[in-house]
Amino acid sequence: MDKAVVLKIKRIVILLGLFSIVFFVLSCKKEIKQIEVSSLKDTENRENKETNEENDSVVEFPKTGNKITDFVLAPYEIQYQEEGLLDDDGLKDVVIVLQDKNDNTSSRPTLVLIKQPQGGYKLQEISWVAIGPEYTADDYKIYNDESVSISNKEIIFSMYGMGATGNKETLYKFINNELILIEV
Repeated sequence: MDKAVVLKIKRIVILLGLFSIVFFVLSCKKEIKQIEVSSLKDTENRENKETNEENDSVVEFPKTGNKITDFVLAPYEIQYQEEGLLDDDGLKDVVIVLQDKNDNTSSRPTLVLIKQPQGGYKLQEISWVAIGPEYTADDYKIYNDESVSISNKEIIFSMYGMGATGNKETLYKFINNELILIEV
């Protein structure tokens, strides 16, 4: 073969190799979706009214109650409940995650109830995003195992799943009378 032909073939092979590498790198680009991190705290102008954006219904949870079940409104039931110390008063506070009895694909409200010295509970926080829906619209359970725990004035949400779902753990800490997301 002629040297000029061999040189052209080498250039073509190198260009194809570079093109393949660039294509591979661009196709493997991982896009990271940024999320706003905030506390579980309600905005003051919404008080204790929360909107479940999936079905645009407004749920108004009571601000106080004598029993934990006083905060469980229809169509919800308690799915997870955990007691522990969140503030410095030595009284056991409660976190409950509610599930809609009629729709396991809807958002699950999480309520943080602070035990009062005179008895009963005060609704301190409400979140519709602390723990997501249990099932997808295709009736696929998102996480195999979920738990809520309270330790060292922190609320820990732990979710464990197989495959692409993976594992997720979020920690909220009670700081200045407000629960703040401290770790994901």
